[in-house]
Amino acid sequence: MIHKPVQLLKALLDGQEVDLDGQKWAMSSDGKLCVVPESGLGENQGLVVDMDVSQFCKMANRMTSDQAFLLGANNALHGMKRRG
Repeated sequence: MIHKPVQLLKALLDGQEVDLDGQKWAMSSDGKLCVVPESGLGENQGLVVDMDVSQFCKMANRMTSDQAFLLGANNALHGMKRRG
């Protein structure tokens, strides 16, 4: 099984939004980690988060096993779509 931080990073780099810790996380177009607000900033805008690698790993490791499994499955499906 792929480690939770790797699965989370892969999903974010693939353009997916991930719900975790009560927040929706995404990667901005310029590669910055963002929290996506529920409303107020407009489409494709988020609040940039300054987080080091250890904080990111701790956040990712708080995912339940079910969340990690579903994220991994979604990553696989997303990869299959790209390969066509």
